[in-house]
Amino acid sequence: MSIIVPCFNASRFIKQSIDSLLDQEVNKDIEIEIIVVDDGSTDDTLTVLDKYYCRSKLVRIIKKAHSGIISTVTRGFYEAKGDFIALQGADDLSYPNRVQIQVEMLTEASNTILTYSDLTLIDEYGNIISKSFWNEYNITPLRGKPTKELLKNNFVSGGTMMFKRELLDKILPIPTILPYEDHWIAFIASLYYEINFYDKPLVMYRKHANNSNLEVEKRSLSKRVEKKFKWWIQKFLFYREYCKYLLSEKVR
Repeated sequence: MSIIVPCFNASRFIKQSIDSLLDQEVNKDIEIEIIVVDDGSTDDTLTVLDKYYCRSKLVRIIKKAHSGIISTVTRGFYEAKGDFIALQGADDLSYPNRVQIQVEMLTEASNTILTYSDLTLIDEYGNIISKSFWNEYNITPLRGKPTKELLKNNFVSGGTMMFKRELLDKILPIPTILPYEDHWIAFIASLYYEINFYDKPLVMYRKHANNSNLEVEKRSLSKRVEKKFKWWIQKFLFYREYCKYLLSEKVR
């Protein structure tokens, strides 16, 4: 199986993230490859990667010019060789049983294409902020084919998802205009197959000032208006790309 780790200026946390994947407790029949795609980091990320993993048989380091999260994740997907593909943030950590649990979930249910889970929220030092991301943000996970619900809002965290390789034919190419990949992947998956969730955290999500998905909360009116405006823009872009997808050859 393949685990994609997109990174940009992640020198502070990248080693902890990769080590949590190397420490996975899996059966002998599960072979893991870790594909780290660096999106043109300007800090010491590449120095850290070269120092600790340049000779590793399990870790592949892909270097590319800076072009954003969508192209970085997409490059990782094209590089992946595994029958199962997972994502992990460069500053996040996977629990030791993550891969084994999700592989079993996908193997035991032929109609399930994608699995995801809850997360534990941690701070930059690894201290637990909340034991449940879902409880903290009032998220209700759904299984089956929740296409209508995903059309309204995303509840599948990209850093927890694992899916079968056949899904790549449906989701690629991911529209580069979108801000994140997870909503697109989950939504398209639900159009054709069923998705499932594990109701306990399998990933520790690190909340800090440089997060791409979680911002430091600001309570001024102007910031709240700005956040809502961005939300509507993201919605518009998602619906536009969805309509284009429906008109494409993929759904004929």
